[in-house]
Amino acid sequence: MSSPTVDAFFNRLGSIVTIGFLTIWILVTVGFIYIDIEDSSWRLFETFLSISLFTYLIFRMIVACTNTKPDSIVYRLTTAHRRSRRGALAVLVCACSWIYGLFFKLLTLFLVNWFFIMTFSAHLYPEFFDQMEEVSLPDSESPGSGVEVQNARYRFNKEEYFDAMEHMKEEAGFDPVQALGWIPPRVLSCCFALVWFSCCTLTLYVLRLCWKSIRVAFGPSSSPSAPPKTHVV
Repeated sequence: MSSPTVDAFFNRLGSIVTIGFLTIWILVTVGFIYIDIEDSSWRLFETFLSISLFTYLIFRMIVACTNTKPDSIVYRLTTAHRRSRRGALAVLVCACSWIYGLFFKLLTLFLVNWFFIMTFSAHLYPEFFDQMEEVSLPDSESPGSGVEVQNARYRFNKEEYFDAMEHMKEEAGFDPVQALGWIPPRVLSCCFALVWFSCCTLTLYVLRLCWKSIRVAFGPSSSPSAPPKTHVV
């Protein structure tokens, strides 16, 4: 049988964990907004998705950190998916849009990670690119069909890669390979792991929000009721 002191401790611990995750996710969305604005192919819709997700997380942080009244606008917006079908449908549309935007953000993050891996490999192992030679599969003939399988050739154009590095050097004003060389590999790996952890947990949070909205919007009808104040996430 739990005592009030133990319950208060776990409630406090849950609030600290919630605030910690919300802080990380807010920083991630700030990075998304910066990337959207700095992108040469800037699109208003993607920027709007990042800003709306940032605003929603800020509202969740306000509810988690302060004694927000249940009749306040911030509290109503962050608990709309648990109050009525209309609110759940509105949150569902927003959550699906955020998932759409996060999918492309994760794809971009994967490409950026691959670029950094190639750049770091070029710095640590200069002979890495010399080993990326042309590979040719032998001709073969499919039995009974008389159709020859064409040679498969895989090439890595290192000239184009180094040209891109020179262009980045001119644009940024510094050598990115040298900058990466100053960072220990273990620290760089931890940074990548932290970024992926933050983005993946944010995606799971939005998916959970989407699932909750679906349950309320398309589930059995029930009278809307305000959720308990302790339920912040």
